[in-house]
Amino acid sequence: MDCEKLQELKGNAQACGLSVGQREFAVLLRDGRRVVVPFACFPRLERATPEQRRHFEVYADGKMLHWPDLDEDIEVQHIVDGRMPIKLAEPLAV
Repeated sequence: MDCEKLQELKGNAQACGLSVGQREFAVLLRDGRRVVVPFACFPRLERATPEQRRHFEVYADGKMLHWPDLDEDIEVQHIVDGRMPIKLAEPLAV
């Protein structure tokens, strides 16, 4: 993907899916990127059971993630921008 296309997508991140692991989740973006986020970045997700973590919804045309059992809503653009409640020492894999 060229730099012009990346600039065009900036501020417009949309999820098309989510993959949930044991220690992290991966947001699959419509532009082909995959952003891996440790549960430790979101305290509610970190404390949740595996079943609660797997029960999620992608809504608002892919701009929001929701875990109904946890009352957790996360804006996809915040993940892409690295704006999370808890900062990690190392950057996320994109």
